Amino acid sequence: MFLRSNSSELDSHHIYPESQLSSDYAPLSIEIPIIEEVVQSSKFTILPKSDQEKAFIDEVILNFKTLSTNNIDDSDKLNNVVH
Repeated sequence: MFLRSNSSELDSHHIYPESQLSSDYAPLSIEIPIIEEVVQSSKFTILPKSDQEKAFIDEVILNFKTLSTNNIDDSDKLNNVVH
């Protein structure tokens, strides 16, 4: 449930410490602070038509060629091959 910070309904909801809750009570709302988080990342770029691109494509093809697809007759076996 999302409420505006100036909503009149906000004052009628309470969050009780777990120690005050009975076993059949579950809180209807909870406040979760939303913060902006910057995640640092970098990317690796392979130049088109470069030796690195050719080597990468060759490696992908080799991995697919050596992938055993025998006896995949259910989703569990398929997941084992994929992972």
